[in-house]
Amino acid sequence: WPADMTVGSVFGSDMMVDMMAQYSLYMRRYETAARILHGCLVAKPELAVFLARQPIKDLSHFLILPIQRLPRYQMLLAALL
Repeated sequence: WPADMTVGSVFGSDMMVDMMAQYSLYMRRYETAARILHGCLVAKPELAVFLARQPIKDLSHFLILPIQRLPRYQMLLAALL
């Protein structure tokens, strides 16, 4: 790590700002995506059967992961303070 790197410089970096913009877009569209996935699982039982056979059975679990990341950052920053 560079000696002049701080928590503020990391969370205020252009890369982090761009990433947060992408999270914002994802969060705005999350409910629609979850609703579409649920509708597909209801309308296409064969999709539910196919997914049940996969190592990753709950696709909706993966949709929520990016939503959960932002509160984790908040908790991390609170702990660091």
